[in-house]
Amino acid sequence: QEVLCRELLPLLTRCDALLRDDRRARSREAAWHPYGIVTVLGRVASPFDALLRWSLHALASGNAVVVVPAPEVRPELAILINELFEDAGLPSGLHQAVVGDITTIESLLDAGVDHLCARGSRPLIRRLATLCGERLLSCNLDVEVAGVSVVLEEAPLLRAVKAIVWSAFAHNGRSP
Repeated sequence: QEVLCRELLPLLTRCDALLRDDRRARSREAAWHPYGIVTVLGRVASPFDALLRWSLHALASGNAVVVVPAPEVRPELAILINELFEDAGLPSGLHQAVVGDITTIESLLDAGVDHLCARGSRPLIRRLATLCGERLLSCNLDVEVAGVSVVLEEAPLLRAVKAIVWSAFAHNGRSP
């Protein structure tokens, strides 16, 4: 229930907003070229949201997806997401879940994936950047850092404290 309320509902709200906003389709042109196979590395903070969101983006762009949950996260999460896509009618094999660690990811990169999406600690992202650079592989890498809050002198202090505490719990102490 906690994962559902904290991660899935905001994601569905964002998807709904994107579907309802057709102004973007009329005001912009975009050329889209799928990568092919996209590997999505789950993160410890909000793993369900990251795996599902990046998977949705990659699938909607015409890519096949291989998700690898963070080793600290229960592997059943990636398998559950895989089952969600299968139940939604996604063709078999287009979304796969693989359980493993950095050596598993390295094996996937060697096997010929076309793009890597990951968010994690500085050492992990540095290692992934090195692996992608050695293979000249495109990637989206994001270092997960602790959130920073700025409170102006004239701001109502109690309200600011409540907002900061809420944000810290809502985002597991990380920047969203």
